[in-house]
Amino acid sequence: MPPMPIGFQILNDAFLQSISLYSTSFSQKERSRMSDTADKTIPLNVRLKPSEQSAHPLAANYSNLSVAQGIPYLDFDFIEPAALAAIAKTAKDGQSAPKGLGGHLVTRVAMGVDALTRLQQQIRQVLVGLREAREETGK
Repeated sequence: MPPMPIGFQILNDAFLQSISLYSTSFSQKERSRMSDTADKTIPLNVRLKPSEQSAHPLAANYSNLSVAQGIPYLDFDFIEPAALAAIAKTAKDGQSAPKGLGGHLVTRVAMGVDALTRLQQQIRQVLVGLREAREETGK
């Protein structure tokens, strides 16, 4: 398997750390109730009408998940690809990476636990499908 791009690895690490921190703040009873709710998921066809702001897709190549005051926030950001490539080359050459990197916040989304859980399930399904497709083309 090829190595993950640096931005995806950072996203993956931040996502797993945030989920881990967030899930530990619930009592066993609350976690049990959430898993009971997840078992009752039903498929629905949802059609969303674009608002003026969402009519055109925005480019994001980096994301970060954080929790503030018990509310998960998902930031979608854009970092210049040349900057990411330069950092990857620096790390590959064994040099020290810069302490910071500038980018632009594209949008911030506050999500409830149920929506965050569903997003995690959808991401997992997409990644599994992409991996299977890649394995099929590699045969």
